Formats: sequence, structure tokens, C-alpha cells
Amino acid sequence: MIVELTCPQSKTDASVTNSTDNEYGDMKVFTCVTGYEYSDGSTEKVFRCDSRGEWYPIGDDTECQGTVAILNATYARTLVTEKN
Repeated sequence: MIVELTCPQSKTDASVTNSTDNEYGDMKVFTCVTGYEYSDGSTEKVFRCDSRGEWYPIGDDTECQGTVAILNATYARTLVTEKN
């Protein structure tokens, strides 16, 4: 029996890709959605579908980290201050 190993199409809700490749060994670029970035400040990273059926990063970062919550908190504080 031959089992085809694949990775999920999407890595996380905070990243997107325009590639449909998802078989073992495939590599594709994941781009963080607006308001998110990797810890080094970049918004794109290359990942490879590994033998466990998971996207493995080429490099250190694994997840896009949100900056939106901080921006929204700052914006909300500014609105409250302006109303007073």
C-alpha cells in the first residue's frame, strides 16, 4: 500500500500562500497577513512539507506574530483620550 504524504494547504490563519503544492518535499512561500510578521520583521518565509506532513521552516521562525493587537490598543486609547 502506498500512502501519499501531504501537508495542509494553509499553515496558519495568520499566513497565506498562492501555491497549491502540498506534497512531501514541496517548498512554498508563506506570507503573513496584514498586521503580522515573523520575529525578524520579515513577512515572507520559505517552508517545506516534511515527512510528518507538517510545514517545516527553512530558517528559525515558524509562525507569523500579530502586531495588530498592539496597534488596535494604541488606536483605542487615542480615541478615548480625544473624546474627553
